[in-house]
Amino acid sequence: MNFAIDTDGIKIKPEPNKKGFCQLCGGPLIAHCGQIYSWHWKHQADRDCDPWHENETKWHRDWKSRFPENWQEVILENEFGEKHIADIKTVTNTVIEFQNSPISSATIEVREAFYGQMIWVVNATPFVERLDIRSIVTTKLRDIDSQYSYASSLEPDPYDSEIKLAQKAITDTNRNISNIEKAIEKVHSEINLFTKTLQQIDSTIELLINKWNQRYKGSNFYNEPPVTRIIGALENTYKLEINSILNQKLELNNNRKVKEELLRFIESHKDILIEGEMHKVIKYNGFTKESFRNIKVISKLEKDSLFPKILRINSEGEYLQYGYNQDKYIFAGDVSQLVLKTKLEIQNIETDHQKLNEEFSKLKPRIGEELQKILSEGIDQSIANIKKLEIDLNNLYSELAKNISDEHHFSRLQTQETAKIQTESEHEKQNKKLEIMKSFKGRYTYDWKHKRPSWRVAKAPIFIDIGEDYLFHIYRKGYLKKITIDTFLRHYQRSKF
Repeated sequence: MNFAIDTDGIKIKPEPNKKGFCQLCGGPLIAHCGQIYSWHWKHQADRDCDPWHENETKWHRDWKSRFPENWQEVILENEFGEKHIADIKTVTNTVIEFQNSPISSATIEVREAFYGQMIWVVNATPFVERLDIRSIVTTKLRDIDSQYSYASSLEPDPYDSEIKLAQKAITDTNRNISNIEKAIEKVHSEINLFTKTLQQIDSTIELLINKWNQRYKGSNFYNEPPVTRIIGALENTYKLEINSILNQKLELNNNRKVKEELLRFIESHKDILIEGEMHKVIKYNGFTKESFRNIKVISKLEKDSLFPKILRINSEGEYLQYGYNQDKYIFAGDVSQLVLKTKLEIQNIETDHQKLNEEFSKLKPRIGEELQKILSEGIDQSIANIKKLEIDLNNLYSELAKNISDEHHFSRLQTQETAKIQTESEHEKQNKKLEIMKSFKGRYTYDWKHKRPSWRVAKAPIFIDIGEDYLFHIYRKGYLKKITIDTFLRHYQRSKF
């Protein structure tokens, strides 16, 4: 940078040990005041707050120095608060950007949109040997002398607007063709996806069921929009029914586990033969108050006698009295009916579980049948869409052929009109020479070998600096106009050159 600002916001030039701050970000700048390069400011650690800013060369600084200091390195801000440093901003609000390094087409478009009225000055000295510049005057005079020139003037070429309209129509039609071809490709992808799903119908049904039962852990398969639509259509019909069956099965499994745990608990108690029937020895507190009438009590002192006394409990009060001397007695209960009942309940659970399995197994074919129907309809609809798109595509190709024919037609008319000028009489030829020398003085054609295509998008005027005391202005594709640097500096404020 040639300028920084001081603590009062005033622009200052670099001097040894002088402190300055960036106009854009306010960060501290270092004054580089060596003996080889021009004095300039730089951010600390080569930081650059403006992404559009390129490392400045002597060429940059020399060009900036040709303009008043208050026009140099001006901060511009758009309505969105975006800020950038313009190399030069004139009193007529024309921005002049000095470009030394290669630049992309996207960057060119963004900068021109940001600055609005602007001018490019490009450093061509590094690639000047790739520029083949030819004088238009010399060329046209030679062509006239050889009866092989085209009459030229500063007026727009005949039929130029018609040709441009045809060219624009060609571009628009090609874009529409590309869009339809992409749409056809997308529909083909949908058909392939539907076909793949049909081929994997069983695994797809399992995935859907797991998803609806909240056991689904995710798969890219379900991120495809066409399949997502199918899932949504089926989910409304079958999700509640599947969840109901699976929840009933889960409840039955839980009940079966409870019953089986009860049987294991009963089996864990010791057997005891009382009055010819097998009973289970149960702790005193293992009975509920409601089951005390089924309790049989034997004194531990008599348990090994031939005829132990069997005591029965007739009331809740009697049951509670044993609680004080429970360690002296053996308590037993006849659990055969409970075991029988529990086993029967387990059998009923198995029966219900089997019914649910049968119901569930009937559900899968229904889902598969409907899924196949939806997928087949999707394929049929996609095929119909492709046919319609292909009709539109054929129409566009016909339109493209017409646009190309129009372009060729107007180009031929343009050529014929130009050829008519070539047939001017010998008397008119001398006048044309004078006109050419007057009209095309300082104008050139050129070939730029290995030209970066990015500059094709530039709409602002472009001036090429080849290291001489003049510039070349690219005023038209393939054409240059020479202008002295002094003239450029006198007329820089103009929006057009």
